[in-house]
Amino acid sequence: MLLRNLLVGNPEEIFLYLERRVNSKFPLSGPYTGVPACYRADLGAESYPLPFVNLEPGKVESFECLPDERVKSEIVSRNDVKFFVHPLMVPNYLDKELYDLLGFCGNFRVSSTSSTRTVMTRDKEKNFMIKFNLEKRLGERTRKLKRRQVEHSNKIMQELSTINLPEDFAYMPESFGVLYAKNGSEIGMIIREFQAMPHVEEKRFVLPLFSLYSLDKNNREHDPLLAQIVENASGKEYEFFHSRVLRPLISTWAYFVSERGISPDIHAQNCLLEINEEGIPTRVVYRDLQEFFINSQIREQKNLHMNFTRNIIGSSDSTPKRVNGELVKDKRECRKIGYSIRYDYTIGRILDYFAIVLSKFPSCPEERIIDGAKAVFKESFNGLEKEIFPKKAYYLKPEQKNMEEEFELEEVEPKYR
Repeated sequence: MLLRNLLVGNPEEIFLYLERRVNSKFPLSGPYTGVPACYRADLGAESYPLPFVNLEPGKVESFECLPDERVKSEIVSRNDVKFFVHPLMVPNYLDKELYDLLGFCGNFRVSSTSSTRTVMTRDKEKNFMIKFNLEKRLGERTRKLKRRQVEHSNKIMQELSTINLPEDFAYMPESFGVLYAKNGSEIGMIIREFQAMPHVEEKRFVLPLFSLYSLDKNNREHDPLLAQIVENASGKEYEFFHSRVLRPLISTWAYFVSERGISPDIHAQNCLLEINEEGIPTRVVYRDLQEFFINSQIREQKNLHMNFTRNIIGSSDSTPKRVNGELVKDKRECRKIGYSIRYDYTIGRILDYFAIVLSKFPSCPEERIIDGAKAVFKESFNGLEKEIFPKKAYYLKPEQKNMEEEFELEEVEPKYR
């Protein structure tokens, strides 16, 4: 995709095109997808009808935080709540005798996003995303959506909506959640608004980070978008990249880790870059609020509440880690390794790809990007990095594919800190 064409497009249509066509991870194959091609973002139709049932308010539990009334009115009326059901889940719900979820009353036309189990409406006054329960293999995990995810999303949403945020940070609001529970089953749904918050009036585009370094499958001759964006700097490509992309990416994540005791599990799918109509990056945008992890120790030190019950660092992150064939059992060290995986491995891979794309510019050698990242990291954590991170960096071994099972790590020297 050419940047000049992107900037005159519709932000929603551009977003969906990038999600589906400018994504180096597609297509998924073999054991990494249990979803037929027709529903997939990479291979499926441009849109499909997603059915819904109307449930009485007493049959569901709702979780709300500052929803846009135009969005909420599409879901909630005085007499019922729309609950969306993916067609692939019908046999599952029949087996569980969840008949309330099978009396379809209509459908919304939607398009799959890169996660497949999150879709975007196509013909509403204000389009929005719907994240639903889809118990099928998608990439590394089976994508269930239960009470704990819906509640955690709502709690993170409340946190983000009530604090002073860095000026170069934004988030996609998950403003409404619904839970249906019966016969021992919990089935959740989350509504995610497309308009990034804090709200701005001017036209903005949101670009998933993977689209910044991926080739457009329909236009492989085009440079990756990151190269086109920094090319506008006309000879000062590195300075532009450092101030507009590198610094916000690291410093905003560090802010949440060190100041709020929250560790967003950002990666190239759930982190996006917002740009304005001139193609200038304006903010780093997070989505997928269920994947924010909580450090109770830091929050207690900062006199912040601990109303969270899920993703508590010190439970899952303190489980023994297998490093180069040996088991690390010290809980404090395991927590540090968990932070290393999120920064050194996950964010580090993003920076690796950025460095490859920017290597075409003489001002952007890899060593300069590495040094710049180290400086931002050190400045952002201001001495706390020694308490939070291990001395070494920890990567998932290349053959490791499933984060749900015990995984093997390799110990290396830190590259970007």
